[in-house]
Amino acid sequence: ALFSIVEWAYARRKDFNLNAIPALILILCLSVPAITAVRTEQIQQGDDSFISDAENKALLFLARESKGIMLSGIQIGRVVSWRNPQRAFIVHGQLTINFDEKQKDLNRFLDAKIQTQWKIDFLQQNNIHYVFMGEKEHNLGLISSDLPLEKIYDEEGVQIYRVK
Repeated sequence: ALFSIVEWAYARRKDFNLNAIPALILILCLSVPAITAVRTEQIQQGDDSFISDAENKALLFLARESKGIMLSGIQIGRVVSWRNPQRAFIVHGQLTINFDEKQKDLNRFLDAKIQTQWKIDFLQQNNIHYVFMGEKEHNLGLISSDLPLEKIYDEEGVQIYRVK
């Protein structure tokens, strides 16, 4: 949040009255403790805004692939939505149309009890190009071996599949 404020102010620096700069600096300095306290509390309560190095490496790999829609958990979807050319199937409640339905579909897709044909239809109907399997996704379920998927990345417990 602080970075966004600084970035916003820098972009508009020509519009600022020079007399307002000390007030702006004071506001920024006073906001740091509050922002830090909020983030600390979020992290202590289990906030999953951070991804592992392995997941980051996988996303850097995926950024070099042709553009498409990627199926992943919400955490990875949030990261992809702002730093990768791929489009995430599900991001979070405020940015995903039919969020609850899509979350249920993700869980069904990774459920071993669900029929393969439903999963194939799901991939086709939603124009999914990639399936990302990191730590959180593995906790939700598994990828069925009989799906039309080609593994294109497999390192440090993270896999990426391309839909054939």
